[in-house]
Amino acid sequence: MKNIFVLLVTMALMISCAEGGTSNANNVTESCGNAIAEGAEECDGLDLSGASCSVLGYASGNLACTSTCNFDTTGCVTSMCGNGQLDIGEECDGTNLAGSSCSSRGYDDGTLSCNANCTFNETQCTMESCGNGQVDAGEDCDGVNLNNSTCNDVGFAGGTLRCGANCQYDTTDCEDSLCGNTIVNNGEDCDGPNMNNATCASLGYMGGVLSCTASCQYDTALCSECGNGSVDGSEDCDGSDLNGATCLSRGFDSGTLTCNSNCTYNDSACTNTNCGNNNQEGTEECDGTDLDSQTCISLGHDGGTLACNTNCTFNETSCTDVLCGNTIINSPEQCDGSNLNGATCISRGFDGGTLSCNSNCTFNENNCTGQVCGNDVIDGTEECDGLDLDYTWCEDLGYIWGGDLDCYSNCTFDESGCRNACFTDVFEPNGGSSSAVTLTVGTIYTDLAACNCDVDWYKFPFTASNNYRVEVWFYGTDGDLDVEFYYGTSLSYIGGAYANNDGSTPVDDEIYDIPAGSQTQTSSYMYFRVFGEGVSSCPGGTTDTAPYWLWVHTY
Repeated sequence: MKNIFVLLVTMALMISCAEGGTSNANNVTESCGNAIAEGAEECDGLDLSGASCSVLGYASGNLACTSTCNFDTTGCVTSMCGNGQLDIGEECDGTNLAGSSCSSRGYDDGTLSCNANCTFNETQCTMESCGNGQVDAGEDCDGVNLNNSTCNDVGFAGGTLRCGANCQYDTTDCEDSLCGNTIVNNGEDCDGPNMNNATCASLGYMGGVLSCTASCQYDTALCSECGNGSVDGSEDCDGSDLNGATCLSRGFDSGTLTCNSNCTYNDSACTNTNCGNNNQEGTEECDGTDLDSQTCISLGHDGGTLACNTNCTFNETSCTDVLCGNTIINSPEQCDGSNLNGATCISRGFDGGTLSCNSNCTFNENNCTGQVCGNDVIDGTEECDGLDLDYTWCEDLGYIWGGDLDCYSNCTFDESGCRNACFTDVFEPNGGSSSAVTLTVGTIYTDLAACNCDVDWYKFPFTASNNYRVEVWFYGTDGDLDVEFYYGTSLSYIGGAYANNDGSTPVDDEIYDIPAGSQTQTSSYMYFRVFGEGVSSCPGGTTDTAPYWLWVHTY
């Protein structure tokens, strides 16, 4: 019996705690769900604290309370049109016509109704004289008689004006703007690719690329005044006008400053006394391999390889910039943001729709309609179209040995020319120094292959006073390629590029620099060979294999 009493007391205390909620300093309990809005609660159950949809700024509706004691406004409405009641700003609402009829609206007969936006619909109202072909009192038009009016006369940019059955103008086929139809209409400078025979030159510029804005006005952002002999805008110089600059003011010791054809300074003939000792000093930006800890990125580019000119100024030609996203179309971008370069779905070969720009600055034609396969332009879901392969290569489709990608007449890829195995490239046989292929400095050679136990020999004209860079491009995941260099009458080994491309994190490409003055022997050509790792085990062994590209250039 004693145990039962203790149990009952314990249960009573537990129930008391469970129902007590949270007590504040005044011993007043706040609990969401007790149907009393208190403390920080906006509401609680049916207790809305006197609030309503209208109090909260809505037109009308039913305010409710969430389970977390916050207002639920999903039942509130911003407009009262559609409630069957005449509210401020409405001519009518549903069947409520405010006592109006066709007669009270000035017509002879007919049925007045209400539009969904709570304005009168008079399309079924008629005049007794309507239909006689004459424009009588109260009529805008009658049949084909438009009273000599057009869409332009009634406030539109163009289109086709018609006459409704109620002898009032039907502007359904009138257009607020004709911009985008590729025809230059009144008030437009241009329309899409139609420049109205204008060019940058005809607009007073020296040259450049004229384009058309989305509002059909000339876009001269890419027009240039460079070449008029006078420094304008952001130009450093123009012809003989150096804007007062000299080699000295540019930080050199002496020399002759000139102007490039793109209106930037040409410092190539400026010199520094100590330039060439591989030690950046004084006013030099760099010296040989001493770049003063600068990189392409530190100079404002997005990446690439910074080098040094022979006059100790930075050579940024191998630096790269990602310009997509600046709303200015830079090669090879098709578009940039809202700048479509005047293009439309129609100019891209569709019947209509809305053209936009992808984040990678290529056209987004997903909302264009009526694609046309065979117009040499990729539309909609086409993989390709004629010669337009959308910058796709066999390698992009999984064929590591490349090949020739083509397009079927149904605008799908023709992969029959792609390769799945190593192949004999156009330079074979070049397996020894005596059969080395002579390369042109500055030319990029593509579609080359290093097969099993294959050694490819090359040579290029060599001047000891020039800086040379040899780049072999390949994917380390395909195989590890190495490069070795030989020079002089006896073809002495001078060095090589052996980046380790094996393992779980393969390295792409091999790059080797030959600085000016680094070779004291005399020879007309520099020789080098490209081969797969493991070539020492040949013949009969196994080497890495990979397709590659090749580029020899100065820097």
